[in-house]
Amino acid sequence: MSTRAQLEKLKRDIEEHNHRYYVLNAPRLGDREYDYRLRQLEAIEAEHPEWITPDSPTQRVGAKASGKFPPVTHDVPMISLQNAMNWNEVVAFDERVRKGLETQDSIEYVCEPKIDGLSVSVKYRQGKFMQAATRGDGQVGEDVTANVKTIRSLPMTLAKPLTIEVRGEVYMPRSEHQKHPELANPRNAAAGGIRQLDPAKTDGLGLRVFFYQCFQEGMALHADELALLRALHLPVIEDARVCAGLEAVKKYLDAWDKKRQHLDYEVDGVVIKVNDFKAQKELGFTTKNPRWAVAFKFPAEEVITTLKAIRIQVGRTGVLTPVADLEPVRVAGAMVQHATLHNADEIERLGVAPGKKVVLVRSGEVIPKVIGLAPGQSRSAKGFDFPKKCPDCGAEVLREDGEATQYRCSGSACPAQLRGRLLHFVGRHAMDIEGLGDALVDQIITQAWVHDPGDLYVLTQMQLAGLERMGEKSAQNVMDALQQSKQRPFARVLFALGIPHVGEHVAELLVERFNSIEALTAAGEEALMQVDGVGPQIAQSVCTTALQSSFKKLIAKLKTAGVQLAAQKKQLRSRKLEGLTFVVTGTLSRYSRDEAQALIKDHGGKTAGSVSKQTDYVLAGEAAGSKLDKARNLGVRVIDQETFETLLRG
Repeated sequence: MSTRAQLEKLKRDIEEHNHRYYVLNAPRLGDREYDYRLRQLEAIEAEHPEWITPDSPTQRVGAKASGKFPPVTHDVPMISLQNAMNWNEVVAFDERVRKGLETQDSIEYVCEPKIDGLSVSVKYRQGKFMQAATRGDGQVGEDVTANVKTIRSLPMTLAKPLTIEVRGEVYMPRSEHQKHPELANPRNAAAGGIRQLDPAKTDGLGLRVFFYQCFQEGMALHADELALLRALHLPVIEDARVCAGLEAVKKYLDAWDKKRQHLDYEVDGVVIKVNDFKAQKELGFTTKNPRWAVAFKFPAEEVITTLKAIRIQVGRTGVLTPVADLEPVRVAGAMVQHATLHNADEIERLGVAPGKKVVLVRSGEVIPKVIGLAPGQSRSAKGFDFPKKCPDCGAEVLREDGEATQYRCSGSACPAQLRGRLLHFVGRHAMDIEGLGDALVDQIITQAWVHDPGDLYVLTQMQLAGLERMGEKSAQNVMDALQQSKQRPFARVLFALGIPHVGEHVAELLVERFNSIEALTAAGEEALMQVDGVGPQIAQSVCTTALQSSFKKLIAKLKTAGVQLAAQKKQLRSRKLEGLTFVVTGTLSRYSRDEAQALIKDHGGKTAGSVSKQTDYVLAGEAAGSKLDKARNLGVRVIDQETFETLLRG
């Protein structure tokens, strides 16, 4: 055997051992035999460095420490799943699926344990590992190729020479977490490990990965997708099951609620997906989530601890939030010593007070929450008195009675409110300005350099470089991040502005209807409420905020800085359908519903989810149900695909 052939055989043997050891848990080589083969490979590569390839097992920890992670735009967005917190919400999900598919038949689902880790996308070219990226905001992630490469369960070469993108969850096994008592919990350890600047540090954490999705033509079922991942020697969680109907799903959930406590990895729920890809395509997506999948979350673990004190935090809108300081306790894998008590009504409802034993959970196994008094504890008769002066600025505290009693700081220059507004503005889901964290924001406020988020854009490198724990390079990184943030789309900017009740989803809805800040702020409450999903509370909040002089000053600063305050206009293919409203129903042979609706919008038309007298056309495919009946009853014109395409041709 030639030396080159021996090298290739060693690479194959080592990869096969990694697969059998880390994925199948059935190794054929002992540790000494494995180490001997690895040393042989290293020796050959030392003599022939021109033969070293990126997929070699010796190159898993070969990259230099990085200063930062370059952005990676996902070819297909990594969209998060909607949660179902109890069985009733799973039943409601199933009803929505059957309604969307216009069927009363049972749906075939695939159920998979939901690993509590960090989502990643991995690309292979002709079977060779090429790139790995984090989920990020779903559209753009971070290039973590060098760190993911250190995961021993991840093959450098697939069993088939495919060019393919696969997605999965990086996690830290419980057994590995026990070796690192300094790490809060396995989930945070995995997330932090993948974002280490030095891959050698990631390599020492013993991270693993399970894959659950790939993008390959010719497959009809999600179960086929999982089978392909296994055939490629990619690690897939063993217990994914096809479940015919809700009864089978319920049995699966009940079994896993008991089983999950005895595994070497954290499972915080079960992902339930429609198995049939054609049905998935018909169901499509909301603005944020696929309609064909849901993440069922297991009930949170409950523990008992002592409430030591109640203190007040002032948020970005001036609301005073009571926070429970607790005797530290471990819950769901993390040490917890603080939890929100929300508002005055919640404290009254719970009957808690300092010195009382309370029941604590981590809601969704993430957010700590006090849910009541421990057994045997009596309700507090005294209650809790909110301060009459703001603890941060000394301004008068006002009581507001609504659905929940709130106390609000009246100070216009409250540093706590400014801090909250700045941290919200620079956050990942808003302007995503990396480097502007809690400590740096605190220093900027102390220096009185900023009075609203718009002032961030007039900061200089010299100013930042002179702050504690900063230098010229760190300061320049922040300046670069500020410059990059000017390209964030208008919907992200609108969310970042922090208008009360305007979250990410509402911001997207508003931008779809009002394509500039001028159009939005000029709209009255009635016009705002015409947007589906916008009610009186949101409309009033937008109008009230738009009239505030501080808001107008902020917008002026952002305009001067060059931040995107208008949506980019979408180029229409034609205006042939302008003024016409369509409802799409049934199964179309040449398009999915989403594709048909996109075509309608591309040619100037509008789409609606239900049939009414204002509907101009109902585009009906096979197995059209109640919408077709309603159209006929109302006298709305029903068309097929051929007639639709005739309209498009004009």
